[in-house]
Amino acid sequence: MELEKSLTKAELITLLEALTAALKSDGSSLDLDGNRIDLSDALTGEIEYEEEDGQAELEIELSWSLPKANAEKRTGGYELFQGKDEQWYFNLKSANQQIILSSEGYASKASALKGIESVKSNAQSEQFEHLTSVSNQPYFVLKAKNGEVIGRSQMYRRKAGCDKGIRSVIANSQCDTAERA
Repeated sequence: MELEKSLTKAELITLLEALTAALKSDGSSLDLDGNRIDLSDALTGEIEYEEEDGQAELEIELSWSLPKANAEKRTGGYELFQGKDEQWYFNLKSANQQIILSSEGYASKASALKGIESVKSNAQSEQFEHLTSVSNQPYFVLKAKNGEVIGRSQMYRRKAGCDKGIRSVIANSQCDTAERA
């Protein structure tokens, strides 16, 4: 499951109050847009504050382990497929099945598989390059040690989201490959 949405100040207050109540209770459960979120005692948090181009951003990220049954269902991985143009492509997906890195087109399946191996061997923070689109949206590319671009991310609204995408690529880079029909 993934949920991302903008909240008004009143909605944010309501959410933070519900989160606080859930964290204080023994049940540690929160209802989020009709989804029951079970919070763990091993909950950890991260806070990030950023000022850029006259905008300020405060990001609060909470992390915990899912129960084993849920965790086994949620794995990231590579999706290999042939496009309508007869080229071969791959996407790297996160555990929530969001595409976090997309390849260029390859003439052969074997070349696309080599591209996946290149992601696996190059997914280290120094191999990512932060870029900005013409519409001023941040994104990143993953480069091989020879400078060749291996994959590209989606466009993000903020640099913090872009940085989170890089961390997700690194975390999911060693996952398996599945071929799409």
